[in-house]
Parts: sequence; structure tokens; C-alpha cells
Amino acid sequence: MTIFDVLHREASTMPSITLMQVYNMLGVYYGMRGDVAMYRQLFNKLGAILLTTTTTKPSLACDDDLLVLDPSSSMEPASYYPQTAAQEWRSAFSANIFLDLAVSLNRASTPVFDPALLLTFRKLAAIYRRDTELNCIRARTVLFLYDTHRLIEEGTNLQFVSSSTVQWSKQYHNMVEDIHCHLQVIQNPLIEASFIREAQVFTLKTCIIIALASLAQLHSIFAPFQEEAREKRQEILDEISGITSMFFGNDLRYLDTALRVCWASAVRPLVHSDAEWPTMNDIFGPHCSPLPREHDSILDESFRLLSLTTPHFIAR
Repeated sequence: MTIFDVLHREASTMPSITLMQVYNMLGVYYGMRGDVAMYRQLFNKLGAILLTTTTTKPSLACDDDLLVLDPSSSMEPASYYPQTAAQEWRSAFSANIFLDLAVSLNRASTPVFDPALLLTFRKLAAIYRRDTELNCIRARTVLFLYDTHRLIEEGTNLQFVSSSTVQWSKQYHNMVEDIHCHLQVIQNPLIEASFIREAQVFTLKTCIIIALASLAQLHSIFAPFQEEAREKRQEILDEISGITSMFFGNDLRYLDTALRVCWASAVRPLVHSDAEWPTMNDIFGPHCSPLPREHDSILDESFRLLSLTTPHFIAR
């Protein structure tokens, strides 16, 4: 009897959070095999469960009382483990949003999930909580990268004499500010790194790279004609290289496939010229522009190790 037979017979009796994780793992499995149709089918079912849960139990997603850590709780802020049913649900929900956005970025396609789910997560991500779980941080970080791509695409189609330019400019500056605030949220727990598991430290540093690369993409818009934007982008490249240089071979065992996709996607605009942002498959191709000498060996070796350590997820 296959797992699909069991799902067909018993899905209606399973807890929703269990069913979510089953569809998630099956979707990842078929995604890693390159079966896009099956991946989308499974994630459509997963999205339907998430949508039903957020509709029937909105308090799990949006209740302010549940979004703030109970002051009487003994939970350590740096533990990043869900302690209640609401926290467990938010963790699972965030993990699924993260994966959907990661695949969307890799394939340059729209997310599978209903837009209402992304809106629900935006409400979650907009509120800083002392008990913010690691999956929520990862999903929030990738959401910034996703929104950065969308904002850049909108900017290329703007007529710079229209009223829409003012709105786009406001969104641009708000996003830069929000990413800086998010970076502070990520960096705070790293001060207590001795109390965090090694894998969690590595994941947080990866999130910093993704957030920094989102900023680099935003500064790249004005880099061709603004010295300040070029300098800021270069500072970000220096910082990314500094973090990456601290990674060792054993660290790569903590990389899940989706993190690899987002990491490569995030660093891509830093590796190439302003005029062309090729796909991930072109990163080591003959048309790749050389990195500045001081960063060449660090990032090039990281990409090589990442490619050897983790498989492609739903390759184009």
C-alpha cells in the first residue's frame, strides 16, 4: 500500500498540521526529482489545507494575543522551538511559505499558494515577537527577496513622469528601511550564539546573506549612475564575503535545498554586471562576469561546494 493510498483513506482523520507536513515532504520529494506537475499538485493540496485552517481558525495566524510571547512564559527567546499549538502552527505555516517562495524564485514563476496565504503571512511577518521561530525568520527573509524582485520588475516598467513613480519610490525606501530592521532582528540572537544550536546559527547567517543581497539588488537599480549606490552595493558585497568566508565544509550539511536556491539567487546580481542578471544555471557559465579579485575565491568556492552538497530543486 502506497502513502497515497493511506492519504486517500485516512486524510480526513489526520490533524491538519500532520497532513500539511506529509504534503510538504511529498512535494519536496517530487520537486527534487524534477516532477513539476506532481510538485504543483501536492502543493495545491497543501495550500488548500492552509487556506482552510487560516479561514476556520484565524486566531492561529492573526490573533495579537498569540503573536506576543506571554511574559510569564519560561521559554528562552533564543530557543526558536515552538512551545504552543499556535506557535507550532505558525512554524509549519512559515516553513511552507518559505518553500513556496524559494521555488518561485528559482523558477521565476508565481507561487503555487493562494495569494490570500501570502497576505496572511505578511500579517504574521509584520509583527516582531520575542519568540519568533526560525522558520518564520527564514520565510520573512525570503519574502523580502521575493518582494525585491517584484519591485525591480515594476520599476523597469515605470514612466518616470507619472504619479506612479512617487508611489514606487515610497515603496523602494520603505523596503530598504524594512530590510535593515529585519537584519537587526536576525543579528540580535547571534549575540547569544553560544546558546543556539550550530545549525541555527548557520541558518541565521544564511538569512543575513539573503537579506543583504536583497539590499544589493535594490542599490543596483541606481548603481550605474549614482556613486553612493555603487559604494553601498560594494559594502554589501564585502559583508557577504566576510560572512561566507567563515563557512566551513561541515556547515554545508545544514543547508536544505530551498536555502541553497535562495542563497544562489540572492548572490546572483553581485556576481554579474548590472546589465544582465542571468539564471542560476549561468552562474558558472562562460558569460559570467568576474568578481572583484578579493571576493573571487570565497564566493566561487562556496557556489562550487553548494552545488556538490545539495541537489537542484525543480531545475528549469
